[in-house]
Amino acid sequence: MKKGNLFYLSGILLLALGSISFYVFLIYWLFAILVLSGITLIAISDKKIGIKIITILLIPVIAVFLFITSLFAFSN
Repeated sequence: MKKGNLFYLSGILLLALGSISFYVFLIYWLFAILVLSGITLIAISDKKIGIKIITILLIPVIAVFLFITSLFAFSN
């Protein structure tokens, strides 16, 4: 695995975790650190600029949508 792909995948993970932690833990400084580090890792990856922008915009939306959907799906 190339270093740029590792940065990209790690950035996606941190961006998604930061988006979900905003709603779960309500610790805003943790949210900010995770989101900013995820955006930074995505920005220094080897991907094209268009893919980077789409990733940064869509990953938080998808992560929050899946989180809320799983809350409704697994509730009694």
